[in-house]
Amino acid sequence: MQNSKKLYSPRQHQEEAINFAKKRTASILALDMGLGKTGAALLTLGDRGLVVCPPGLKYSWQDECPKWRTDLTPVVMEGLGLARFKWPSAGELVIVGYNQLPDWLEAPPYRCGFKSSDKSEKAKRARKKSKADKASFNKYMNSQAQYGAVTTVVFDECQSIKNNKASRSKRAKMLIALCKKTIALTGTPMPRGNPGDLYGILSTMRIQDDVFESYPNFLKLANYRPDSGKFGIVKPGFHEALKPFVFRKTKCEVAKDLPEKMFQTIAVKLNAKTQASLDGIPSEIVDGIKEAQTASQLTRLQHLPGFSEFAKCRKQIAQARIPALLEMLDLYEQEGIRTLVFSAHRDPIEALSERKGWEVIHGGIPSRDRQEVVRRQEQLSGIGITIKAGATGLNLQSFSNAIFVDLDWDITQNRQAEDRCHRLNSTGDFVRYVTLTSTHPIDRLITEKIQMASRNIDVAIEGME
Repeated sequence: MQNSKKLYSPRQHQEEAINFAKKRTASILALDMGLGKTGAALLTLGDRGLVVCPPGLKYSWQDECPKWRTDLTPVVMEGLGLARFKWPSAGELVIVGYNQLPDWLEAPPYRCGFKSSDKSEKAKRARKKSKADKASFNKYMNSQAQYGAVTTVVFDECQSIKNNKASRSKRAKMLIALCKKTIALTGTPMPRGNPGDLYGILSTMRIQDDVFESYPNFLKLANYRPDSGKFGIVKPGFHEALKPFVFRKTKCEVAKDLPEKMFQTIAVKLNAKTQASLDGIPSEIVDGIKEAQTASQLTRLQHLPGFSEFAKCRKQIAQARIPALLEMLDLYEQEGIRTLVFSAHRDPIEALSERKGWEVIHGGIPSRDRQEVVRRQEQLSGIGITIKAGATGLNLQSFSNAIFVDLDWDITQNRQAEDRCHRLNSTGDFVRYVTLTSTHPIDRLITEKIQMASRNIDVAIEGME
């Protein structure tokens, strides 16, 4: 159902983004989180639009649409089968999840599975079936071309299609081939600071060679090092190649009136059991954390044999911080401070579920209910959110205080969660972020390394030295 909030007007940087996208058949609007990518995309659409987004964002798009486009009726697709997808008619904004892209968008295998020299009956039947499948697929795709020819498709959080070998990316690629125009949205054009992720997005969008001319040239500009199999700091030409296709704006550039960010790290006491678990973390994990400088290097530690034991210890640390968290919230509430609480683990969040005036959001909460919490945010004393569930799509601009009980191992998730309350139209003069750690050297090391890797992402994305 549409709400009755007044129509918003675009800011200058949004106008620039709109003009950029209108002039191109395929573009990426890489505005920092909270700078109004959704509004810019909506104002770029013609008389209809198709939005593909993470499932948790569908109702956020439904709420945003009438703020920018009163002439479009948002239609949120639900369910499976034929009910999960439809082409928009004039005056409609159809909203689907990445998991709802239809089966018919995925082409049959290129090969039948038998060598050309194989003359067996089985091989002949396989070739005949493969040929029929391809003909059927092409016929159906041709029948859908009339709908795609008048449709602009928007891919929100387009890092979801960075793996061009995944089924969702293959389906997205075919949808892009059908549609009139493609607009991809992301606040993190290089997730984890990895140029390879951005190349995957461009490949799914079918513009990778338009941007970099060839894959070898991409590897050269991205400073790929064959000896180590890693990317170094990208070369200046990398960002120059992106400019015709990627519209990038940061908060520092365009939102001088945004509240200042204030960061604080507080050490809390851990119980003896948790400290003993920290002492027992495998040495290869500790050494890997000490050596890591980037988000990608931290991510690679997940493949070490001892990481599962380390993950259990991190969960235990989060649980051990609950008493300190509750004590802090008691003090905040006495002072009338409304607070967001984030955690990479569910236990600290569920500990807030019975707290008076609080709501929680985690993976077990349906998307529709999450958005209802967002709508009622100004009536709440606080919201507890798991970082993964709250990393995207939640506009919590009425809050100016946030506590991170612990940090997610995926750096981009932390950054996105952080910006849930640091957005255009935020109400406070500053946003305060408190991150909990402890005096244990390994716990402190973990916190410091995750924070440092987050800062180093900016080096990769913005091309800073």
